[in-house]
Amino acid sequence: MKRILLYLLVLPVHALWSQSVDLDREYFDVSYVQLPTNPIENDQDRTFSVRSNNARSLMYSFSKYYFEQSIQLPGFTKFMDKGFLDVHVELQDVIITNSTVKTSTSSRKKKDGTVVRTTHYQAVIDYKTQGRVTISSNDGSINEVIDFTRGRQLKSKSSTRYEDARNFRASNNKSSIRSSFINNVVKTVNRTLADNYGYPVKKHQDHFWILDSRKHPQTPAHKKAYAALEVAFSKMNSAENMSAIAAEIAPQMKYFEEVVSQYPKTDRKSRKFKYASFYNLSKIYYYLDNPEKSVEYANKLIVNDFDEGDGKRLIKAADALSERFKANKVQSSHMEVITEDETDYSEDVAETTETAQPAVAEEPVELPKSEDPNFTVAFVATIKGDTLKTYVHVNKIRSLRTKLDVYVKDMEGKDVARSFRADEVEKLILGNGEEYTAVNFVESDSSISLGKQSSSARFVKEIIATKKMGLYQYYNGELILKKANESEGKNTGSAGWMLGFRKRLSKMVSDCPSLVARVKDKEFSNNASSLIQLVKAYRDCE
Repeated sequence: MKRILLYLLVLPVHALWSQSVDLDREYFDVSYVQLPTNPIENDQDRTFSVRSNNARSLMYSFSKYYFEQSIQLPGFTKFMDKGFLDVHVELQDVIITNSTVKTSTSSRKKKDGTVVRTTHYQAVIDYKTQGRVTISSNDGSINEVIDFTRGRQLKSKSSTRYEDARNFRASNNKSSIRSSFINNVVKTVNRTLADNYGYPVKKHQDHFWILDSRKHPQTPAHKKAYAALEVAFSKMNSAENMSAIAAEIAPQMKYFEEVVSQYPKTDRKSRKFKYASFYNLSKIYYYLDNPEKSVEYANKLIVNDFDEGDGKRLIKAADALSERFKANKVQSSHMEVITEDETDYSEDVAETTETAQPAVAEEPVELPKSEDPNFTVAFVATIKGDTLKTYVHVNKIRSLRTKLDVYVKDMEGKDVARSFRADEVEKLILGNGEEYTAVNFVESDSSISLGKQSSSARFVKEIIATKKMGLYQYYNGELILKKANESEGKNTGSAGWMLGFRKRLSKMVSDCPSLVARVKDKEFSNNASSLIQLVKAYRDCE
């Protein structure tokens, strides 16, 4: 009995002891220049130009000089031609080699012994991209080829609804695959240029490990040190050296260096506390452009034996910074970067005096909607069960409310205008994959007028939809929550919801007590990202 009593007395003390060193990530701002791995040392040679020679069908929906305008190189001057670096883009059209819906079956045995078989559908699109981008220098020292010729595949999630697979195929048509390919080429080329030769300015946040234990004697000092560091690092400028900030944070660095001596023990709690100091000092020295000292404290972190992995990652980052310093023959990642653009890519290139001809007025030619870049393909699923391939003006989508104006092909292939009311449409799927549906709700402007307003069907963009609840967005940004078993959605932008958000949200999910408690605990806010989490939580509520 004495042993049991002793155990019960010791257990809470041990729990408090094990929790007495709680560390929280506390974030700070950084700004610096990412140095290139293959620098062009002569500043006069930091110029580049872009040429493109691509299949016309690939570029149909893009401007003539899309690549010339989109490819950038920070720290360089862009010329129309004859730059020191020449970027040559040569791409062929995308080829879709296969587009199908694969089926598979699964079975499970119920308690009564009967076997239930389920069919699953998955859309699979195989396609091929072709082409390359060559980066070369006019002195012959650089000749880099980025190859984009390869087979690729798109797969939908496996679903028990054939419509899901069909919609995936519809949204990933040839036009959308072309756009994705072209955008990927631009991102890849810009990333390669910046990493190898450029001087991009980086601005982001990193973190320290700061004590957050109420009973730990060092918590106030830790928080005070972090507050001073946060203020100092907020002044970091990529174009200015770090000497002023280094002087400003010297007291905090001294604190982290000296406080570890007060905890000479090697128990886990002491090692965890010292880990924070070593980690923070390594990070500080890294951003002070002192990778050698950063490695020194990262090694101390490893010897401390609390989180060896963090120490190795810090050493890897510091070593990489040292290598870039060495390659660029500098000792800092903070410097002025000048990027200039001397190009003028207009669609109408002026002809020379020798070849210029008098302008001749031409009759405007109306393109078929399937070829007009101002229109996008859209699939309209009506409440009658019909699915129509249509074309809708992209500007119409931005103001879509209660009426949808589209064009469809008649028997002769001509474009014929048609209109649908929101209450006639079950689903609208655009070529880029966005989905719209019709939901009954009251606009916020109406909801604050005198008298009770009735709801009506309006087109809303689907953000997330589960079997139990959906979140949608109206053209003006209003967010609509709708339970699957209710005929009307709730406009969270209305006066009632704005003034009584938690009360109304609690009522809406009242059949899930655990979620109601989270709502009352102010876990959710009246914005899209937070309401997405609520819809997911409601979906998973048993």
